[in-house]
Amino acid sequence: MEYTRDPETGDYICPFISCTFRSGKSNQSTMYYHMQKHINSIYPFKCKYCSFGCINQKQLDIHMQNRHKDIVKTIEEKHKYFLKCPFEDCTFQGTKGNCIIHINRIHFSSTCDEMLIGKSTCNVCEKEFKSKSAFYYHAFDCMEFDDKLQVILGDLL
Repeated sequence: MEYTRDPETGDYICPFISCTFRSGKSNQSTMYYHMQKHINSIYPFKCKYCSFGCINQKQLDIHMQNRHKDIVKTIEEKHKYFLKCPFEDCTFQGTKGNCIIHINRIHFSSTCDEMLIGKSTCNVCEKEFKSKSAFYYHAFDCMEFDDKLQVILGDLL
């Protein structure tokens, strides 16, 4: 079902509920998005905390700020402690430990592969680890970094 226009005023009329949007290009766009609410019973953007759904991220952000302030605040607090990967064009972010593991797995994989004996032993210090992630976390301790890399890695060292 599509919206119609009032023949006298040119306003856009919603066929589902009695609301109108004034004529004009920007309001035609508004009517289009309004109609998506009715036509798409499954909204592409859904709230994780209630049954709310919407058609774009901005609406979901506004909903979160208005209806779930306490959750938003907790998430913001949590993300305050997340570090971003210091390498250019990398979008990874996480805790300090996860960042170290990520950097060694992704950005220093060849160096780490050279340091690894078998599945989980460091060939520099000969420490054995229960998992590869534990080895990746440890690998920074046995690596030598030039001044440039020390600046890039900053707080992670």
